[in-house]
Amino acid sequence: MLPGKAHGFLSFLKKKTCLGVEAQFIDEVTTLGLARRPYRPDKPDMKALFKQLRDECIVGNCWQKICLGDAAGWESLYVTGKTLFDVSWQILLAGCPSSEYEACRKQAKKIWKEFRKYLFACRLHLLPSWAFGLMGNITKLGDKTILFRPVLAEALANDFQFRVRRSISHRRIMRTENGYLGLASALTQMGDRIALLKGSKTPVIIRPKGEGWGFVGDCYVHGIMNGEAFQPDQCREIWLA
Repeated sequence: MLPGKAHGFLSFLKKKTCLGVEAQFIDEVTTLGLARRPYRPDKPDMKALFKQLRDECIVGNCWQKICLGDAAGWESLYVTGKTLFDVSWQILLAGCPSSEYEACRKQAKKIWKEFRKYLFACRLHLLPSWAFGLMGNITKLGDKTILFRPVLAEALANDFQFRVRRSISHRRIMRTENGYLGLASALTQMGDRIALLKGSKTPVIIRPKGEGWGFVGDCYVHGIMNGEAFQPDQCREIWLA
């Protein structure tokens, strides 16, 4: 590496099986939520929609517990000084531009209010799958899915919900040793390390592999996405396999 350069070095082994980079180790993954799978039924109907909703509630309940941790409630403060509520919905979006903050926050509050009802109903087992299947069959008799279509149409038309689904698909929420929260690949495991590669702003998940490190994927860690944690003098050369 040349002194004084902001970008990092890149090099390959002779067989090009490993990539050499400069990395700063930031944190370690200590808690992981369930992975969120996208809704892609072969034949959309009320029963399929309910199954997805129930799965979303299971994942959402898991993620909620991880976000709260030992905190007293959603108004408790995160490591950045913001409330856990404001941090949590930004994590679901994998970040929010300041120009869209107020509009997104308004949508988040509205959706969270409704989602809490589903969480409560699921915990009390008030949403049996057979009932939704029956509702779907009844609506098909008249060739009008009067209950299913409005729900699906509203979800698809809501830009906030679309962005959330896109951001969290095949990902899981994580908590780190230093108290950070974020989104990571579904392949992430507890004990994986979070690092910043010199020349890149996006944190990555890496895992020990032989004498080097295996690349798991990129991640979103709320509070360090703008280079706040990066310290060039703490970078060291590593090999990614």
